[in-house]
Amino acid sequence: MSAHYKAIHYTPPPGYKKPSLYLTILTIFMAVAMFIAASVTWYNYLKGKQAAKLAADAQLLSMSDKVLLETRRVFEPAIILTAVLNGMDDSSAKPELHAHPVAPMLLDALEHYHQLLSLYLGFDDGDFYQVVSFHGENRHVRRILRAPADAVFGLRTVFMHHDWRNTPLATVHPPRRVELWVWLNSERKIVGSRADPVSEYDPRVRPWFRLAGESGGIVMTDYYIFASSGALGFTVAQRFDGPVAGAIGVDMTGISLSHFLREQNRGTGGLVFMFTDTGKLTAYPDPERVARRVTVNGTLTVEPVFLDAFDDPVAETVFRLYRQSPGSELREFIHDGEPWLARITPVPGVYGRAEMVAVATPLSVFTASLDRTRNESLLFAFAITLCMIPVIVFASRRISGPLSQLAREAERIRAFRLEEDHAVVQSRIKEVAELAIAFASMKQVLGTFATYLPKALVRQFVISDIVPHLGGERRELSLLFTDVANFTALSEQLDAETLMLRASEYFQELSLPVLEASGTIDKFIGDAMMAFWNAPMPQPDHHLRACAAAMRCRNAVNTLNTRWKREGKQPMLTRIGLHAGECIVGNVGTTDRMNYTVMGAHVNLAARLEGLNKFYETAILASGDMYDKANEAFLFRSVDLVRPKGTAGITRLYELVSQLPGYTECYADPAILAGPDWTDTGGIPHTSDTAGASSSSDSCGPAPETALLHWHARWEEAISRYRGRDFAQALLIFDTLLAENPQDALARMYIQRCTHLLENPPDENWSAVVTFSEK
Repeated sequence: MSAHYKAIHYTPPPGYKKPSLYLTILTIFMAVAMFIAASVTWYNYLKGKQAAKLAADAQLLSMSDKVLLETRRVFEPAIILTAVLNGMDDSSAKPELHAHPVAPMLLDALEHYHQLLSLYLGFDDGDFYQVVSFHGENRHVRRILRAPADAVFGLRTVFMHHDWRNTPLATVHPPRRVELWVWLNSERKIVGSRADPVSEYDPRVRPWFRLAGESGGIVMTDYYIFASSGALGFTVAQRFDGPVAGAIGVDMTGISLSHFLREQNRGTGGLVFMFTDTGKLTAYPDPERVARRVTVNGTLTVEPVFLDAFDDPVAETVFRLYRQSPGSELREFIHDGEPWLARITPVPGVYGRAEMVAVATPLSVFTASLDRTRNESLLFAFAITLCMIPVIVFASRRISGPLSQLAREAERIRAFRLEEDHAVVQSRIKEVAELAIAFASMKQVLGTFATYLPKALVRQFVISDIVPHLGGERRELSLLFTDVANFTALSEQLDAETLMLRASEYFQELSLPVLEASGTIDKFIGDAMMAFWNAPMPQPDHHLRACAAAMRCRNAVNTLNTRWKREGKQPMLTRIGLHAGECIVGNVGTTDRMNYTVMGAHVNLAARLEGLNKFYETAILASGDMYDKANEAFLFRSVDLVRPKGTAGITRLYELVSQLPGYTECYADPAILAGPDWTDTGGIPHTSDTAGASSSSDSCGPAPETALLHWHARWEEAISRYRGRDFAQALLIFDTLLAENPQDALARMYIQRCTHLLENPPDENWSAVVTFSEK
């Protein structure tokens, strides 16, 4: 057993038999059922009352909407007709006796909209033209105007008699205002007429004419007495322009709206009415109470009725609530000791004033049945509630506490956080206690076997909800291979136990940079390690991660070798190969034992690159594919064009030298930073496996940008001249570079090649590609 995990022991109290989880939950549920049976009574009452209020509010809102629709039905035709007439050129024409260009349109409107009493045109010179309807609730107007029994329309013209000097009316002297009435039946044929030689009517002094002149837009008057019929009503009016300007007016009595409000009140005992924001009453179920008729100086007139002095206490209370909070929310108030509900809704599109619809009704209409059962069940339910609260609290704590701890432990295991140590969950419930022991045992077993698996890989599988199965997928990967130089000779010098300990310490230092760069370690094969990036989780920057990890691996091993040398131990010199390409990645093996690995030609090529370090005496070799993806962040120097054993294509070979200035990570080669004086020639020293002992694995200091880049440019020029068969010039540059850094074995190799080719000039078929027949 691993020492990291504690032994699991749990001893129940002597003589105690744990009850089953089923029995415990069943007992609690029975108790809760009894509690619910008693408490639901009160709960249902409260919810029922709330539902009743909601139903009441919905009904009030529905009634408000009906009133708004009715208001729109009443007002909208008048407003539309006023706007349409104002836009017609014929509206400003003066009448000719009982005829006018818009008369047919006025007759059609009155025949269709029975809530309209009359439509008329008043001119600034005092002339006036009116069409009156006797339809529907306006039938009584026929009697007031002394019209024939079969008349359904009346045409009224008021004018100065000298306008018709060629007519019999011209005999009236001096000029006076004349009023002419013509009666039409349902077929719009004349069935009678009446002329008043002297008319006192002047539209210019009427309220609607003055209000339209002051506003300029569509306006609505307060209630007043109509001059033609003596009826109580209001007018919608608007000013018009023309040769003789004036105003258009539409009369309505409001009787139909009052009747509609009275129908809404029927059966509820409530009240529906309308008022302005100043408290002026504008619509009421009794139309005669909307305005008060008074006689002033012998003249009958009307005064508006205000709700703060109205003799209806419900309407007065609703207005007081509105004045306190002018919103449309549901309101509650007490009237005659009984709760009432009220809703106030603004009326849109009322010209010239802010108008509201108020709907009020007693709450008892909706809650009468609920009140009868409330008192009978409240006392009993309250007693049961008091008795059951301690039981529920105690039982819930006894059950939920251990289960909550187990849930948290399960989450830690699911996240593969096996290193976190927690005490075994204790519980007196049999199943919970056994489950806690099973959890602890499972965690211990997983921790034991996790030492044989790459934890990071398993954690990625768990977090990603990936279910392992045989098979793989194609994916571009970055591959890293390492091995130890002369490991066979080293293994012969050490006994097996020492070799295993040294190799384990070596792999510990080598694998840490790979894991820190989120790489996946595929396997350890003797002295070699294989790792890859971009699987199982996608990593868009996997090329940069692989290069950074390779440089950190070299730095970490260099630091380890320096310590071993101080201790008198032989170092392990590391060689690394980097390559990027499309591979098959997935699970291979059997259903009993799988291995998450990669396969393909690119894997073999990465292994070959690692082996070529021995030939070129380099530490990190990378393929052209890796160079193409990472050269913007890292500095590579060209090594050779090769055809490794077992491959058919030509591979561009590069040595990974350093990070480039400006890259966010610091992975520069410590051997470069420990080289000769950069202030003079700026050569690059050979990247030896033992240089840079003072550098740490995660810090490499500032890179000498100018000197390093200057050296790199000269090296690439030399390689270019060599491959272009300019061996003499290439030799001169290589000689200079080797003089600056005598340890550079690669420069020495190219000097030998150039010297040989100058002494033995190649034919025209010469190629710079080197073919290897051995690994």
